[in-house]
Amino acid sequence: MNEDNSVRYWQIFSGVLVIAMGVFFFSFRSFHTEMDQLMQANENTAAVGGLDSFRLSQDTELTVHDQFPGTIVSIASVTLPDGGWVVITRENEEPLSDSTSGLMGRSYFSGRGQTGSVDLLTPTVEGSHYTAWLYQDNGDKVFSPVDDTSFLTPSGGSYHVSFVATRDLPEEKG
Repeated sequence: MNEDNSVRYWQIFSGVLVIAMGVFFFSFRSFHTEMDQLMQANENTAAVGGLDSFRLSQDTELTVHDQFPGTIVSIASVTLPDGGWVVITRENEEPLSDSTSGLMGRSYFSGRGQTGSVDLLTPTVEGSHYTAWLYQDNGDKVFSPVDDTSFLTPSGGSYHVSFVATRDLPEEKG
């Protein structure tokens, strides 16, 4: 009788173990499928929510990292096919087509993989969120939200990346 109980307990333990392994396997697989879908969505839409880099195509890319508060925004990398503007605004406040309200600063960039900076009219503030937009220049090299148009993502949204003004930045060692 005692031997029958230990065989029975062993069968129950084995069954529970097989079920637990199956649940773990399918959860792990589902997690990776969801992550792959999110990564693919990131490739097809504008960067938001803390992402600091976005590549629209080989000819169009913008990378802006979190910044120290102040009157200059450093551009880690920008690539534009025919030159254009990096425009800085408060978080998700795209420059209006009828004025430059919301515009904190802008700089013209002409090449591939350039680094540079944007001088701001008003300084960024500790803890606040900001947005860098990409605009195509109409050829006059004078920024106008009316005459210059924003680069668009495949889904039709304006091409932009977000960043935060903070004194708490990781130390880079090189």
